[in-house]
Amino acid sequence: MRSVNSRHATPLGSLALALLLAGCGTTTTGAEDEGVASDTTTTGDDGATEETEEGPSITPSPPPTKSRVGKRMTVAQLRASMPVIAGPDDEGFPITWRANSGTNPTGTEMFASNKLGPALGDPDYIERVEEAAIPNALYVKLMDDMARQVCTNMAEADRKRVDTDARVLLRDTTLESIEPADVEANLRYLHLRFFGERPRAGEDPTIEALENLFFTAHDEAVTNDDQVAKTPVLEGWRVVCIAMMKSPEFHIY
Repeated sequence: MRSVNSRHATPLGSLALALLLAGCGTTTTGAEDEGVASDTTTTGDDGATEETEEGPSITPSPPPTKSRVGKRMTVAQLRASMPVIAGPDDEGFPITWRANSGTNPTGTEMFASNKLGPALGDPDYIERVEEAAIPNALYVKLMDDMARQVCTNMAEADRKRVDTDARVLLRDTTLESIEPADVEANLRYLHLRFFGERPRAGEDPTIEALENLFFTAHDEAVTNDDQVAKTPVLEGWRVVCIAMMKSPEFHIY
């Protein structure tokens, strides 16, 4: 065989050696647990080693939390909720906020398109297709008027009912009872009916506040003899109903 000329073999051998050195020139040692970056040892072309210090550990800060803006009930939600919460009157017609002062079923609903619906932002899908649903002074004032009429009608309907199980405002008490246990039981029932959640077991600040309100309204009705709901007990429950129907817990979500 013809031998390889050394003049041609030398460049190929040098290239292979250079590639081998390039792949093995840098080694990294250090801790392998807990994900901690280790010191790096670098070998230069002259054989000397250089050690670099470990860099700082950087933890990115989470973005600031933005709270959701609270919304009030829309006109459509109020229109649908009132008959469910207030129940029927003594003749079986749903109680809601109407243009007249009573429960006349032929009276126009105040949330209708020809009453206060547009003032509260109810969309007509011609000029307005979305309701802002932001609480404002007008909304608060109108809800006060609504609560007074609806709760008065609820108390009057319960006063006329013979069947105690059919009562809505005084479901877990009687028309005469002012016993603290009966008052608390009925307040817990109303808390679930109006706010859609059960109060805490044991002492609950909301129940305590409403209980104080009931006895205050009852005592004032006895003293002044000017109750709207015919009897001091019903007047106490009427005032409690108004307070719950005006509460932010009822309107804001």
